[in-house]
Amino acid sequence: MRTLSVSASFLDTDALNLSLTGLEVSLKSLMDPEKMPEQKNPRFYDAPLNSLRDFASRSFQAIAAHLISIIAFCILIPVIISISIFAGYLVWKNVAVGWESPLYLQYGDGVPPYARISLPPLASRQPYDIILHLEVPSLESNFALGNFMNSLTLSTLSNRTVESVRRPAILVPPKPSWFTGTPGVVTVDVPMLSAFVPGTSYLHADVQIGRKDNWKGLGNGEQREISVVYASLKGVVNHRGVRGLMTRFPLTLAFVSATTFLAILALILGACLLPSMLPRTTPSAPATETSPIPLEDTKALVPKAEEEEKSKRRRRRHRRRDHSQDSFKTEPDPVLTPSADQPIQLRRRHSRASQSESES
Repeated sequence: MRTLSVSASFLDTDALNLSLTGLEVSLKSLMDPEKMPEQKNPRFYDAPLNSLRDFASRSFQAIAAHLISIIAFCILIPVIISISIFAGYLVWKNVAVGWESPLYLQYGDGVPPYARISLPPLASRQPYDIILHLEVPSLESNFALGNFMNSLTLSTLSNRTVESVRRPAILVPPKPSWFTGTPGVVTVDVPMLSAFVPGTSYLHADVQIGRKDNWKGLGNGEQREISVVYASLKGVVNHRGVRGLMTRFPLTLAFVSATTFLAILALILGACLLPSMLPRTTPSAPATETSPIPLEDTKALVPKAEEEEKSKRRRRRHRRRDHSQDSFKTEPDPVLTPSADQPIQLRRRHSRASQSESES
């Protein structure tokens, strides 16, 4: 075992004593309760705050890996909801609805009262029931008029006639009521067209009310012309087939359209963002079977420098061996001569003629 020898001089011992006294003073100051820092007592809300802080840190660490995908998702969700609401509004706006246009009848031109109006935008493939609505005062002259004609002509903006019809009507005196008496206005609805498909969105309407023989007077001298308080042309949606189902429940159709649009966009967004948010699993490498390398392949693995070194060593050995053999003197091998008593066997040589006879 090795021993450590320490030699200290007089000066070294003084320095050591000073350092020990300083260390003792510092320890006393540390152990002094008056000089020690006061420890804070744990507060009742420290534990919940610490747990909340730990939970927030763990949650942030889990979210940090997918932060870009989450930001994109939070930005696109309001956009998708807005687009879906706008799509539902467009569906509700484009559903065919009924309409009513007032008629401003013209009098005193020598013809029955007439009016020309432009109809509101129509659904070109939606069937409509067109009705002429009249509010006529309860006058004896109107009741004495009897039957009168109502004509309607629909034309395009290029003045091409689409439909032209004439329908009769008659005013019947109303029955008096016990409480209100005889009403002052009689309402008449004349059906002009049924299930009419306009084929275009914009049409003009020419309406004429009354008899063309209005120049003939009645019994008391009144003309055969009807008096009208208010007149309008109505278009009522004809509910038929799938279009009729759509026109009956426009709000329900708009809600279903917006929900469907939102579901489709949410699926597309999920298909685009979910692969980036899911954890990626690396496929395990397949186990490869190690087969022994043949001898020929091991030769190929030997570095070229080692082969060159071995070839140089072989050449040197061969040179040394040849030089050593040349340095020794060698005598030729002695030729042994046979003795006179030993018989010598002679070999007989066959001629070509004897070889041919033996072969035949």
